[in-house]
Amino acid sequence: MNLLRALLLVVLIASLQFAYAVPGVLSGTITRCTGGPANGATVTLLGTAIPAATTNAAGFYSFSIEQGSYHVRVVDTNCGAITQNSVIVSAATTQNIAFPVDVTNAASIPDAAGYSAVENGDVNGVVYNWFEISPSNGGPGTATNQLDRTSVPVALPFTFRFYGVNYTQVYISSEGALTFDGANNDDRGDPLPYPSMGHAIMAMWDNFDTELGGDICYYYHSAEHAFIVEWFEIGRDVTGDQELFQV
Repeated sequence: MNLLRALLLVVLIASLQFAYAVPGVLSGTITRCTGGPANGATVTLLGTAIPAATTNAAGFYSFSIEQGSYHVRVVDTNCGAITQNSVIVSAATTQNIAFPVDVTNAASIPDAAGYSAVENGDVNGVVYNWFEISPSNGGPGTATNQLDRTSVPVALPFTFRFYGVNYTQVYISSEGALTFDGANNDDRGDPLPYPSMGHAIMAMWDNFDTELGGDICYYYHSAEHAFIVEWFEIGRDVTGDQELFQV
């Protein structure tokens, strides 16, 4: 009889605990180290059996859970992992989490003329709309057919003002750079600024070899009034890796 009473008491206590569990909602957005929303990041409540949530394209996640304190851990393939400890969840709690900004994804400090080195994926970087121009990939561009360590002069379809000088011609280097003050085939890939390159745009300045495959081409996109230069699957001299990039 005493055992039966004990069992009934345990069941009663468990029922009361379940009945008085107060529901809550935890939600928020995750920001990547590159500054944009973390799409596809995994959000886990540590020490619980609650299934992990996956962020959507806006970096949003949400849990319907009991109110209380939780340790929230976020894992993103681009930025690693970050944990927010002791998040107090009430009826409706917003907890936004941002990864520390990765300086490798930030634009450089502007030089004396106000120019910065920036890529499309950088924090506050420009939005770049890729337009495929390589003839090797069905694009409308003109291949330069240049040999390794060469620069090809190409007339620009408009005047391009750069560092206070008006240019009507650009030199396309096989080594991943555009120069304006003359041909330059330097493949050192040293830190910028590099004086011998003069006024230049370094797309991916490195030691490339056109004999390892790929092509270099250019195209005037009249609808966007844009002059595009593309290095299509150009081979690195040392590793043989194929690289694809545009200016």
